[in-house]
Amino acid sequence: VSPRSTNEYAPLAEARGAAGNGALALSLNNVRDIPWAVYRLDDAPLVLLGPRHEYFSAKTLSGRPSPELLERVRAVVADASSFLSLERIGTFGRFGAFALPEAWALFGGLETPGGADRIEGNLVRYIDGRGALLVLHASAPGAARAHLRLFRGAALPGTAPTLAVSGADGFADRAVLERDGELVLELPVRKGENRFILTPLDAPVSGARVNGATGPPLLGLTGIVVDPRLNPSAGE
Repeated sequence: VSPRSTNEYAPLAEARGAAGNGALALSLNNVRDIPWAVYRLDDAPLVLLGPRHEYFSAKTLSGRPSPELLERVRAVVADASSFLSLERIGTFGRFGAFALPEAWALFGGLETPGGADRIEGNLVRYIDGRGALLVLHASAPGAARAHLRLFRGAALPGTAPTLAVSGADGFADRAVLERDGELVLELPVRKGENRFILTPLDAPVSGARVNGATGPPLLGLTGIVVDPRLNPSAGE
């Protein structure tokens, strides 16, 4: 990588103090940005959210932030429009720093054993009968809202797909995707890390395959946005 192409990340060095004495969360959509952003922020208390990258510093190597570090998160550095509803406390090149409210929820990551592919430059994750693992982080108990951009997979029969959602404390729900587009999930969260299993309930059409899929794809997912403002009353 040429020095010129890495210079765009240099302003992020000034973001290290955006959270004051607290920790920063880093939420980037483009995985190519992650190693250079982490490099510039490496001496700051940092929680890496969303997609992973083969490069990790010592502070992000585990991939799972400690509860103590999550407790200290006060701001998020991001390139995503999902944080524009929050107060912008700094601009660092094409990245922004946003102050988190007292009660917040953040997208922690997604695991899809059904595989993934890039279509027209965009990452598409496939969800088959093995389901997917969605991770959210929260600063308090409450209700988080996750917006999933989904489309019908090649292995889906002719019915509207049903997605089962399960989590901690016996939480279970179902959602139906009436048409390709956004599906909104209301998810109860506890303080800290929260894990939800998303499982399609439809039986796949035999033999259906697409590039990058490791099984018959029932759903394709092109993006997730989690509202950063948590509804705390719902978790009480």
